[in-house]
Amino acid sequence: MGEPTNNHILLIGFMGSGKTSVSRRMSKLTGLSLIDLDQRIEALEHRKIPEIFDDVGEAGFRRIETQVLRGLTQEGRSIVSCGGGVVLEAENRRILKELGCVIYLKVPLDEAVGRISQPETRPLLSGSRPVSEIYDERIPLYEETADITIETSGRSVHEIATACIKVLEERGAL
Repeated sequence: MGEPTNNHILLIGFMGSGKTSVSRRMSKLTGLSLIDLDQRIEALEHRKIPEIFDDVGEAGFRRIETQVLRGLTQEGRSIVSCGGGVVLEAENRRILKELGCVIYLKVPLDEAVGRISQPETRPLLSGSRPVSEIYDERIPLYEETADITIETSGRSVHEIATACIKVLEERGAL
């Protein structure tokens, strides 16, 4: 696990922004370990995210997410791929900022929706609220939380990952 640190690199953004793919590529390019927050939650809960939503609702899921996020303060420096809704809780936004450098992968809504390969695995896409409403609600929260914003539109995973690394290096954060 390494020494406790508050020097993680955390990727936030709407579903389909590329957080999972970009964080994997960044991990390979930098040699830093990778933590996928949703996978960590699934491992801890012994069930998939949609099941957690079904069992305890979004509020229950967010409580678990906060707990797992808080636990990252005890782990060595990593690249962390966060779930799209991590910014909804003020406590999570505070913890993200404490944990390290937050990178917002910005994507237009139509492109985000087009990138989602398995919509059935996204609980919010099967809900009653239009995805555009969820997107509009989250954008200001991503912007408020981010230290760095990277435009992803029309860019490959490799281009986005190298852009993130370049900005981190320029800021002395890598």
